[in-house]
Amino acid sequence: MNNVIIVLGAVVIGMLLQAFTTYKQTSAFSAGVRALRRHGEVAVGGAGKRYRGGKGFVAIAADPQGRVTKAISLTGWTTLARPREVNGVEGLSLSRLRSDAPMPSIDPRVRTALQNAAQSLSKHQAKAKVA
Repeated sequence: MNNVIIVLGAVVIGMLLQAFTTYKQTSAFSAGVRALRRHGEVAVGGAGKRYRGGKGFVAIAADPQGRVTKAISLTGWTTLARPREVNGVEGLSLSRLRSDAPMPSIDPRVRTALQNAAQSLSKHQAKAKVA
């Protein structure tokens, strides 16, 4: 009986620890996205497989002309991952990010997430111009 209680206690503690670190990760990425809003309109994209290399998330900010002003990414296998700035995309156009043109200095998950975010932001900017 004592062993069952110890195992259940360990499981509960593990679940609480995971919930806490997930909350911290989500809060950090949300704060990064909020900070991007000072740099222009923002969109978030995701890519990757959960169990095949992990998922990657990217948030990009772009000016009204469709140029990226800043980008952050969140990649990693654990809830200990924190958002980091994506180098090499500032100044690029959203159409360049949407294309399949290779970007060898950028992780493939991040590249696909950039494409998704650029697609979303381009659609939003197109709707805003029409309205």
